[in-house]
Amino acid sequence: MSNVSQLCEIPVMRPPSVLLPLLGALALCSCASVPQYIEPSTAPMAKLRVVVLEPQRYFVHMAASDMSSCDRKALSVVGWATTDEPSRIDRRRVGMIDETPPADGILERTIPVGRKLAIGPDPVLPRATTADVLFALSPVAQSSLSAKMPSECRSPVFVPAADSQYEMTIAASSGACEVKLAKLARAADGSAVRAPAETTGEYVVFQHPMKCGR
Repeated sequence: MSNVSQLCEIPVMRPPSVLLPLLGALALCSCASVPQYIEPSTAPMAKLRVVVLEPQRYFVHMAASDMSSCDRKALSVVGWATTDEPSRIDRRRVGMIDETPPADGILERTIPVGRKLAIGPDPVLPRATTADVLFALSPVAQSSLSAKMPSECRSPVFVPAADSQYEMTIAASSGACEVKLAKLARAADGSAVRAPAETTGEYVVFQHPMKCGR
């Protein structure tokens, strides 16, 4: 149930509808004020694509930190990368090398350059089945959802370079979560080539309780 308190810190984003029966307690909690992420609109800037692998299994919300401190005061709300409603698929596209049409599990944003940045999942929630919703108060249903929860997701800290493009992949599964960051370059044939992006060696876990490390 720790995810309920965690979602309280996402004030302006409505959770996917299938989770609403499980999150009724949200109406009773006092939510912290977390600002919206603001994309840079003029140069210098870089571009980032987030790709959630197997989006049909998990709801993934994205947050960003300017790394001014390692606490939720430095956070901003980026948005849901996955949804259960086709009309709510994130359609924002920023002109990446390999253009990708709107699809569940893909989110693109422009990002600031020349300073530390961390963007990552906050939170990652297993998609609830009909049985999970109908029997939400049952210990068996709660145990089923708990068993699907991933481990902490360590999001790399990096310093985006001007005019560069990055791609972050998120692979969540029961008891595991892997976040990888690649830098994109254009090949001679115009396709995108991916190589591991340079990071600071630090990481951020946005999931409650937030923590940083290296």
